[in-house]
Amino acid sequence: MNYKKFLFIFFTLLATAIAFYAIYLRFVIKERFSKPDNLLTFIHNVDSPENNCSFALFGDYSDTKRLLWYVFRFEGQSGNTPIEIPAGFLEAKTQKQRYFKDNLLTWNVSSSNFDVYNPSIKVIKSKYLIFDRGGIHHFLYDIKNSQKLFEDNNPWLTFIYSEEGKFIDSPTDKVEMGALFNKWKIENMHENITSVIEETD
Repeated sequence: MNYKKFLFIFFTLLATAIAFYAIYLRFVIKERFSKPDNLLTFIHNVDSPENNCSFALFGDYSDTKRLLWYVFRFEGQSGNTPIEIPAGFLEAKTQKQRYFKDNLLTWNVSSSNFDVYNPSIKVIKSKYLIFDRGGIHHFLYDIKNSQKLFEDNNPWLTFIYSEEGKFIDSPTDKVEMGALFNKWKIENMHENITSVIEETD
């Protein structure tokens, strides 16, 4: 067989296999995270130190290119909090939807799909609630004073309009882009939140 013909067939088959695998992977991810009746995916919940309220983390994985997370604050302990929330609760058309919208503490979106693994909420020093994903703090809440101390709902959008994010206008590969974005988040989000926590007695 002609060498060039062999290479052509090989790369054609390889490209076809990659395309089929990408389609398969997309359906697997969607199937894994999709919920019946258009429900958000319950991740976990935690109690407040005073046990007068609890916090619950949910994910919206209906669009695998744009993942969303919601943190709710509910009265009472976590054992009594709902674990099924309709994805369309923000429309607030029904009393049930309004209930969830009223109890929404914060939301966070990954427009670029960087650092989407291990989303979690946790209570630190019996005082603060943190939302964390990809090992980076994204949200800080003072539980006792019911006050948001740091919140960035869409870090990617904040980043691309920052001084450090101006490179976006020029061709940059995803690895380099991810490294710059990660550095920016650590310096402008994670370290800011960490410094507030460390200043607490």
